[in-house]
Parts: sequence; C-alpha cells; structure tokens
Amino acid sequence: MKKTSSKKTGADRFAQGSKKRIWLIALGILLILIIISIGMIFVSQVNYYRGLISRNEELASLGLVEQLKKNRPQAVSTVGNHYFGAEDPKVTIVKFSDFTCPYCRNMAGKLRDIALKYPEDVKIIYKDYPVINEEGIDFALAGRCAGEQANMYFWLMHDELFEKQGAIGPENLPTVAESLGLDSKRFNGCLADEKYLENIKADAKEAESLRVQATPTLFMNGYLIPGDLPEEILLQLVKEFINDASIKNQ
Repeated sequence: MKKTSSKKTGADRFAQGSKKRIWLIALGILLILIIISIGMIFVSQVNYYRGLISRNEELASLGLVEQLKKNRPQAVSTVGNHYFGAEDPKVTIVKFSDFTCPYCRNMAGKLRDIALKYPEDVKIIYKDYPVINEEGIDFALAGRCAGEQANMYFWLMHDELFEKQGAIGPENLPTVAESLGLDSKRFNGCLADEKYLENIKADAKEAESLRVQATPTLFMNGYLIPGDLPEEILLQLVKEFINDASIKNQ
C-alpha cells in the first residue's frame, strides 16, 4: 500500500509538472506574439509620423514667408558683431548662437553654404547667446578675442569651435588660437581679462528682449525664425526674400 501510494504521488507530481510546462510554453508563445504585434504597431506609427513630419515641412516651406509677413520685423543691433558675406545685402541673417549648442553647429554649416551660394545678396551676422553652460561663455570670449585681431580670425575660431565641439574645453583655447596663427600673448591676455564679457552680456540681454527662447534663433531681415530649420527651407526663404521687394532688409 505504501509503494502504491508513493507511485501515485510521483505520477501526480509528474502530471502537475507537465501541466506547468505546457502553460509556461503557451504563455511564452503568447508573450512573443504580443511583442511582435507591439513592434509592428510601433514601426507603422513611426513611419506614419515620419510621413507627417515630411508633409508638415513641405507645407511650412510653402507658407512660411507669408506667415512671417504677418509679424512685425524687429530691429536687431549689430554694432560690434562679426559678419561675413555681402557688404550691401538684400538679405541679412542675424544668428543668436551658442558654441556649445549642437543645433547651432548644424545651423552654422547651413548658413555658410547659403552665404557662399549668394555672395552678393546675403550677409551673416553672429551674436552671442551662451545659455547652455559656463563653457559657452568661455568660447564666446574666445571668438571675440580672436576677432579682435581680425574679422577673419573670428570666423576661423568660430569654425574651429564648432568643428571640435565636445572634444575641447576652455583649457584648450590657447592651443587652438596658436594653431590658427593668432598672436598668442594678445589672445591669452584678452581671454584672461574677459575683455568682451560685457558685450556678450549685452547680446544675451538683447536676445531676451527679442523673446529669443533657444539657440539657434535667426532674424532674417528682422523676421524671427526659431530653431534648426532644414537647409532646403532656409534656401527657399532666402530666395523669396531676395525676390520679394515687400520684405525690406532691416
């Protein structure tokens, strides 16, 4: 009787174990199917929103100039700020920027391409708005201290700071200046004295008065354009500004 009881108990345990394994396998298959379904839904949603964003950008490129005309152009001070491009432009683009901002880095390349494409019509003016961290102020000082020696040196420093964004810190600035051919003693003294700090603060104060909320922010002939727009939209805006006599250069 004991042996029979023992065999039944073992059989019962075996049966229960088999049932558990079957349920676990079924649950595992169900979970896999759920994950696959969720994945398919996610991919379809991503594709949908990509298409929506693309269509919105296309619509924006078609109607942005008309939207800009509904707003009043702002007078933006450019005294003491560095520029490149046309001396007598049809389109002036003032950029509030931060050397530590990755979106500003993107915009810098786009604006350079546009200015080179329209050398007789477009002027780019740089204004400091270092809002991300303290390093942005150091880099802004470096740009101005370089520009003190020549406007060309400002743009060389500008390109170098954006090119090496995230790879260099304030401690590297003397080496960068030397590599660009600057007068090292003059540059280092300017940097140590924070000679242009008040100019940077003035740019930042003006940005706030103009309701600049982030970097980069552009003012194209005085019309505010926030964010890192695609280059094709910027190009279309510039073309329309050049050809539209009703959009006066500020």
